[in-house]
Amino acid sequence: MRQDAATQRLSADLIGKIPRMEMIAANIRYQANNYDGSPPALDGLKGDQIPVGARLLKVILDFHHFETSGMEASIALAKMQNHAHIYDPAILAALLGNIDATPEQQLKEVRVPSLTEEMTLAQDIYTHSGMLLARKGQPISDSLCERLINFYRNGNINETINVTMQA
Repeated sequence: MRQDAATQRLSADLIGKIPRMEMIAANIRYQANNYDGSPPALDGLKGDQIPVGARLLKVILDFHHFETSGMEASIALAKMQNHAHIYDPAILAALLGNIDATPEQQLKEVRVPSLTEEMTLAQDIYTHSGMLLARKGQPISDSLCERLINFYRNGNINETINVTMQA
């Protein structure tokens, strides 16, 4: 989840007070800095001056934000490449290489009792009363599967769910 600048500073300050967590605090503090320093970056850090963990967070969080807002991975990657000056080129290239190597995913509608750990949610799951149970993009785990089955058996969610899985 993206944080605003004030929340990032507060989070970094709190974590920075914990012994030996200074590097983690710096990663959180500078995660929004653009690689090229635009717009004026926090503390004027740019390029390799930004902690590598913060540069990694920038790429991953932006990609995750695009995907969870409904953008296809290929479109999100193209958008990031069009604004490559924002990202560390080596980290962006690594993401591109890993996403390109990801096996094809197919969308399926499955009955709740048929969910398996090889599946990932392709939609947010809400109860009939509107309570959010799980987010799109969340992998199916044993505990999530049991939870969804219990809600299904009690008549609180639909019988079928859209998931993605390897083709």
